[in-house]
Amino acid sequence: MANIQRHFDAFHRNIRLSREETRTLQQKRDIICNKLEVRLPRMFEEADMECPRFGFRDQGSYEMKTGTIPLFGGFDIDLGTYFEIDHNDYDPVGLKRVVHDALKGHTKEVTIRRPCVTVQYQHAGEPAYHVDIAVYADGSQCRDGLPRLAMGKDRSGENYCGWQVSDAMALRSEILGAYSREELTQFRHVVKYLKRWKDVRFKPQGNGAPRGIALTVACSQHFTAEFFRDGTPDDLGALIQVVSGLLESFTVRNASGLFGATSYDVQITLPVEPYSDLCERMTSQQVEQFYKQLESLYDVLDTVRRGRSQEKACQRLRRVFGTSFPCL
Repeated sequence: MANIQRHFDAFHRNIRLSREETRTLQQKRDIICNKLEVRLPRMFEEADMECPRFGFRDQGSYEMKTGTIPLFGGFDIDLGTYFEIDHNDYDPVGLKRVVHDALKGHTKEVTIRRPCVTVQYQHAGEPAYHVDIAVYADGSQCRDGLPRLAMGKDRSGENYCGWQVSDAMALRSEILGAYSREELTQFRHVVKYLKRWKDVRFKPQGNGAPRGIALTVACSQHFTAEFFRDGTPDDLGALIQVVSGLLESFTVRNASGLFGATSYDVQITLPVEPYSDLCERMTSQQVEQFYKQLESLYDVLDTVRRGRSQEKACQRLRRVFGTSFPCL
């Protein structure tokens, strides 16, 4: 077997966020936090209401350090705005609207989306990066103590609006808390490799691509740290373990199917409240495509593991990971 770890290391350097990109996102986040700290009390006062206490928390791939340079669209950072409220006393869309209005005019595009308020930044007329602001009741005033995410947007139907139990901090602890420092580094690498594979192999529009959080949770379910005898990391071995485990989690729904086709089911369950299926939005055709792309990925990884040529290994890996994987 050819040891190609140094090529995986170079691949990781090519797809990770740079310090400059990270610094830019941090600066935009800090500006938004400062604006909300100043403007939210004013807006509640104008509505003759007392402004509840609130605070901010980084979350998502930025906070977990599993973000990659996007192939489509701009960079993003997830920011949780946590209000110390009883969620029963506030309309979720109404509270998001207050956050939106507090930021209106900050950039040309501030929009209320179903899970968040998005502040979009542009460069030369094109999307450059954005900040997704999720609005929460922090749980301190709720009987069960669980934080809840404000879901819905203007003109959403009743079935699409409400307070949804969502604990981003518990999710972070559940996913990252079980690893040593060396294992955690490799885990983050594997997540980033799969995210880049997703960007290369799936269309960015619609629900055909597996969600980034689904790949992260799947990694946490199937990841086993792999090291060579000299103690250096074996990212290829760790990636193969995850892809193999994920393939085995698919079940055959109909072995014959229409015209003899085989169809599949897969569930990747969020390990904390609300324990939702992160693949529930995918159609049966999309699940089948997910499975076939994973099969192709596994075949390439297995062939590379058994091969002896570093040059051929890199050529094969570029087919599934794109041109960011180094070529000899």
